[in-house]
Amino acid sequence: MAPEQVTPEADLFDDLHATSLIRVELLMALEEAFDIKVPDEEVADVRTIGDVHRLVVKLS
Repeated sequence: MAPEQVTPEADLFDDLHATSLIRVELLMALEEAFDIKVPDEEVADVRTIGDVHRLVVKLS
């Protein structure tokens, strides 16, 4: 995938071919990198790159 295809609208699963495990690993890495705690109930709502960004901003 070309970097220009990674947009806020890019779907982690449909466009970026991530799995549920990759989503969890990504969120764990973000927790460590930004010193945040992602509540379990928020995980299922993260589907796009924009969702990831909004969640990090919300929890930071």
